Order: sequence, then C-alpha cells, then structure tokens
Amino acid sequence: MPELRLRGLPVFAGVGYERLARLEAHLAERSLRANEVVYRNGDLCDGIYGIVRGAVLLRTEVPGQPIDRVFDLGPGEIFGEEEAANGTPRALAARALGATVLWHLPLVPLRELLREHTFVETVLRTQGVRRRTSRLRARLAPSSRREPRIWIDRSVMVTVDDRERANVRLEDLSPGGFCFTFAPESWTAGRELVIALGLAGRPDLLRARGTVRWRQDSAVGIEVEPGGPGWKRKIEQALRELVPRA
Repeated sequence: MPELRLRGLPVFAGVGYERLARLEAHLAERSLRANEVVYRNGDLCDGIYGIVRGAVLLRTEVPGQPIDRVFDLGPGEIFGEEEAANGTPRALAARALGATVLWHLPLVPLRELLREHTFVETVLRTQGVRRRTSRLRARLAPSSRREPRIWIDRSVMVTVDDRERANVRLEDLSPGGFCFTFAPESWTAGRELVIALGLAGRPDLLRARGTVRWRQDSAVGIEVEPGGPGWKRKIEQALRELVPRA
C-alpha cells in the first residue's frame, strides 16, 4: 500500500488506512514565501493546516491593538484545529516564517471524519485547550517589551528624503519603528532615510529619521530615532488617524 502523507501528522495516527486515504484525497499542498499570510484574525475557518517544511507564526493582528506573538510552530505540527472543532472564526492570524510548505485539509471532509472518529476531535480540542492555556499564561507573565507594536494594516502614502514618494502598506508601528509591505526596491537594508507618513489630505501625519534594518521580499522594517520628548504623543495622535474608532 502506498504511504499516506497524513500518517505524518500524529493526530490521525488512530485512523484506519482506507478512511485516511479517502480523507487524503481532499488534501492540498500550499507553498508560501516568508511573511506570507495563511489566514487573518476573524477569517472564516476553512479547515486545518499541517506544516511539512518551514515554520508558522500565530499571533494577534487586530487594527489598533498590540501585536501578541503567541506560537511558533514547526514541521509535523497542525494549526487552526480549535476553530475547526468549534466552528468559530479564526482567533489568531497565521503567517509563514521563511519559505514554508503546508498541507491544507478543508473543513467539510474534516468534519465528516470527526463525526466518525470522535477520538480525533478529542485530540484536536485537547490541543486547542493547551494552546489557549499557554497563551493565557504568556499574557499574564511580565512583559519584557517596553514598546509594543500596534497592528495597523492599511495603505498609506510616504515621502522619503522629501523627494521619493510611494504608496505602501503600513503593517504596524511603535515608537521604535515601522513595518511596511509593498515597499520600493530602493529601500534596502542599511539605508538611512527621513520618512514622512500620511493619508489623503494629511501627507505629513508622522515624520521620523530612521534606518532600514531588514528586508524580506517587499516587506521592510525601519528603526526610527526618537523624535524628542513628545514623540510618543505624536505616535498616539497618528494612531487616532490611522485606526479611527467605530
């Protein structure tokens, strides 16, 4: 009998070969680049994922709230199981950490299996409870991060060195820096720049001097120099514009 890929995921260890083979017919492989999104906070659950190669980061990405890095997962681990078992939207966002290959098992055939093999559902729910408990402990622990990054996820206009203009996506910001995607190729690691960040009608919402510390594909991280004693207040004012309250 041919080897089944799902045998590599411990959660299915007790499922018979024929039943697992029928389930595997629905399995799809997905390759991701570094920082590519698997799913976002609040997305409808589309099933579970298993990591073949690479790694996945689970974290909160709620506009206007601090980013909470929850789990780093590696080969052989599954994720998205709690929402699949409970029928709820995604509680966390999932992103690839470097080049990653995943297996995706859609929700409908998975639920059919869970009705037939309740022990698999028990394993999924138990793992979900363990991860939720681990997350709660981490949130209650003293934080070593003085300046939490705030998730933004919206398009902005930037002007660099008062001459280079671009439309980019602001992923997050903190008093210590910015993270952008769809950044121009000229924003290479090590480049020093003066950046003005704004919106339509507010082109100079926030201005800072900084350095590009890293680049992955179109994503860049910029470390900024503190803008004086009122810098954090300027950040707070910019946040009110960038993440308007409903």
